[in-house]
Amino acid sequence: MEGMVLWPAVRASVPDGEELTARVERVQRAFALIRQDIRDEEDLLLSRLQDTMDTGRLRTLGTTWAAVRQTAPTHPHPVIPRRPPGNALLGVTLSEALGIGSSSSRRRR
Repeated sequence: MEGMVLWPAVRASVPDGEELTARVERVQRAFALIRQDIRDEEDLLLSRLQDTMDTGRLRTLGTTWAAVRQTAPTHPHPVIPRRPPGNALLGVTLSEALGIGSSSSRRRR
């Protein structure tokens, strides 16, 4: 509905309206992809796991998933920049320092 009524009005009357509506439409497409990804996980991946794993392994997987979710960061690190290139450069360094980077985990094995 927005595309039929709101977007034409924004494009015609708001400075940079074309750019603004294009940005909003990109965000909407991104959310549509995320919703599709969630449906794929729920409908395809999880049902396949249920078909191929026994109850014990499924429970272990669920317990592991719950533990990971509880320990995963819920917000950005306070000293790591949120935008490139700083986030990539400092994030790798911090990961190595904390021992959570892939090369660190290989070294400990």
